[in-house]
Amino acid sequence: MSPVATQTPRTRRRIPRANVVYALAAVVLLAGMPVALSTLQGPTLADRITVENPSVWQAEVEVSRPDGGSVLKVGTAPQTGSETFLDVLDQGDVWVFRFTYGQAEPVEMQVDRSELELSQWTVTVPEGFQERMLTGDVPPSA
Repeated sequence: MSPVATQTPRTRRRIPRANVVYALAAVVLLAGMPVALSTLQGPTLADRITVENPSVWQAEVEVSRPDGGSVLKVGTAPQTGSETFLDVLDQGDVWVFRFTYGQAEPVEMQVDRSELELSQWTVTVPEGFQERMLTGDVPPSA
C-alpha cells in the first residue's frame, strides 16, 4: 500500500482586532500631527524694537493692540537716549505705544506695522510726551 498524503486545509491567518485598532490610531495621530504642532507653537515675537527718547525724562514704554486688550510693559527708554528691547510680543497690524513717567498720564501713539518695518522697528517718543511732562510740572529724571 502506498502512503496517502493528506493535506490540511489552508486557513487564513486572522490579524487580531487590537492590532487593526492600533494601526488605525497611529494613522490618525500621524495625520493630525501638523495641526497639533501648529497649535502648540508659541506666540509671534518681534525680534527687537528700539525706542529713541529725545526728552530729559525717562519713558516707561508699553504696547498693546488698538482694541484695548492686554497691555504689555516693554521697559524703560532712558532720557536723551535709546533702548532696544528684544523679543516683544507681536501686536499685529497696528501697535499702540504708551509712554509715561511718574504719575503723569500716558501719551499714546499708534503705529502701523508697515511703518515699523520701514523704520527698522524703531520708534521715537513723541513730542506730546515732553509737553505732558512740562504741563504736569514733572521734574526731569535724575
